[in-house]
Amino acid sequence: MLSVQTDRAWLVALADMSLLLFILTAAALRPDAGEALAEREYADPAFGAAAEIFVDGPAGPDFADWLEATERGDGQHLTITASYAALAEREAMQRRSEELATAAIAAGYAPRVVVQQAGSAQIVAVFAHDAPPGLAQQLL
Repeated sequence: MLSVQTDRAWLVALADMSLLLFILTAAALRPDAGEALAEREYADPAFGAAAEIFVDGPAGPDFADWLEATERGDGQHLTITASYAALAEREAMQRRSEELATAAIAAGYAPRVVVQQAGSAQIVAVFAHDAPPGLAQQLL
């Protein structure tokens, strides 16, 4: 009787592999599979469509004045993104983004600050309808 069970054990492995092959084939044959992959490669899930944009610079408005003049809608979050081209600029860009974040906190906002390397040095503040990424907090 033991030999009857072991003789059929290969059927379970074959069924599992058939199911995996079916799932992979179905996913590959979806009409929008290539489009969905292309969108995922270029979309940044942390940032939504901007409602208001502030570009920091000598010719631009004062950040505190911009915050005061901006009408904040429900669900909008403030994100301050500091980009730097050379590593030598990183410290200055981070310091400036922290100054803007302090001004935003004083005005009653809870900003998200992102400091990243990019092609040019620039600081941009954006009000957008997005949610801060929860990282692994959603797994708890």
